Amino acid sequence: EAGDFDLIFSNSVIEHMGSRGGQRQMAAEVRRVARRYIVQTPAFWFPLEPHSHIPGFQFLPHGLRAVLIRHCAINYFPAGKTFAECDRVSRSTQMLTERKFLELFPEARIHKERLAGWVKSYTAFGGFD
Repeated sequence: EAGDFDLIFSNSVIEHMGSRGGQRQMAAEVRRVARRYIVQTPAFWFPLEPHSHIPGFQFLPHGLRAVLIRHCAINYFPAGKTFAECDRVSRSTQMLTERKFLELFPEARIHKERLAGWVKSYTAFGGFD
């Protein structure tokens, strides 16, 4: 029910909700059921992609990412047996820009975690006013 939870905390989950529709659905559900929430996600523009640990991996087209996932051991991404499996694995992680994160949590206060001047992650704080 609406407002059933005093607090929802989500750390680096929303980028794994697949499509933008899945991310919108998760954000809407968090906002619906929680009186307060803290939702964190890695920043798209940070140079080191946190799931692969490869600089710039998030900027590559999914087809190229799928080839690399298929033929190389890449940290978080499990290698698939086919290109199609690897493409699905690549698409299962959709990192967010600040603008897209703000669209998902428009009423939230957004904190930007920085490392060496770069924004490393975003955290939305909702309901703490």
